[in-house]
Amino acid sequence: EQLKTIRNEIEDFIKKHETEDKPKREKIDMDNQAEQLVYQTEKNIDEHKDKLSKEEKKTLEDALKKVKSAKEGSNADELKNSVDELNSDWNDVASKMYEAAKETDTSDNSKETKSKAKSKTKKKNDAEIEDADFEVVD
Repeated sequence: EQLKTIRNEIEDFIKKHETEDKPKREKIDMDNQAEQLVYQTEKNIDEHKDKLSKEEKKTLEDALKKVKSAKEGSNADELKNSVDELNSDWNDVASKMYEAAKETDTSDNSKETKSKAKSKTKKKNDAEIEDADFEVVD
């Protein structure tokens, strides 16, 4: 009987503090997510600076500043909104970079196909054929 009472008190204590701690835990999780996103974004900006326009770079840097300033504050909603905005901005820039890279690959592949077609049309004597090393470039 006494053991049952103690167990109930412990469960009540846990439930009470669990509801108190939930917002704190969410804020900590959001801080960690924001910190990781800031690190990754700064790394990507530095890594792809030659592929980013000034406007894209400024947009990302402005969004980074918002995340950093929201992280210093205590408003979890503001932090979440700034993280979402930075994610959205980065996704837009990344998709543009992907499309540009895809177009470059397509034009390189079409040039390669044309050069292969030309080489097949030329007839060479066995004496003219040379072995060559080549490297596949993605």
